[in-house]
Amino acid sequence: MAKVRVRNQIEKVLREAGTPLMTHEIVARMSERWVHTPTVVSTSQLLARDKRFVKISYKRSDTHKGIIWGLNEELA
Repeated sequence: MAKVRVRNQIEKVLREAGTPLMTHEIVARMSERWVHTPTVVSTSQLLARDKRFVKISYKRSDTHKGIIWGLNEELA
């Protein structure tokens, strides 16, 4: 049941943002609302296993690296 709440919260964060976000940005926005947020790794696993979310690209910079996630428009 907890995974369902986390996935719904991730979807809400992505809808409010209106643009695709990196995994660490999703976790940062969730930490503004929740006290106990999932880690970046567990959030990535939840995003990868749910069909509502799609990988847009992979970004690597000097400070961050990670996958950029968006909502699947066919299921929206």
